[in-house]
Amino acid sequence: MLDIGGSELLVILVVALVVLGPKELPAAIRSVSMWMRRARELAREFQGGLDDIAREAEIEKLKAEFRASMQADELKNAIRNDVEAVRSDLENRIDPGREIRGALDAPPDRPVYDPEIAREIAKTPPEHDIPAIAPPAARPPEPGPVAETGAPKTADQPARAGTAS
Repeated sequence: MLDIGGSELLVILVVALVVLGPKELPAAIRSVSMWMRRARELAREFQGGLDDIAREAEIEKLKAEFRASMQADELKNAIRNDVEAVRSDLENRIDPGREIRGALDAPPDRPVYDPEIAREIAKTPPEHDIPAIAPPAARPPEPGPVAETGAPKTADQPARAGTAS
């Protein structure tokens, strides 16, 4: 606090001894020490008050961060609720009887392709009036390039312009 060295303290004591005298010096030292103790107590109280103010400011800052995170959580929950409402609305419009949901959620009790069932279906005549699809007809071979044979043209074939016959 006060930067008083040993020599400075000795000078103060000599001046106090000369001014006050040996009879009043002990009472003056007690009085000064009492005032020093009181000043230190006030300094500690003041420092404690500043620490309390700093803690309160930190608490207010943490409260503000907490409120912001709560608002973010509320926003996240609101978005989640909106998405859930849209999902259920779409689900009600697309699959009102929940048949698709039930088919997708239920574990399959047999494989998707069962050869036995496929053979039974192939043997069973169709129960509806949809005509069976006929296999595609065989295509005739496509004509390839015609080779010139050099045979003389007949009278019913006209001569081409610019060619000698």
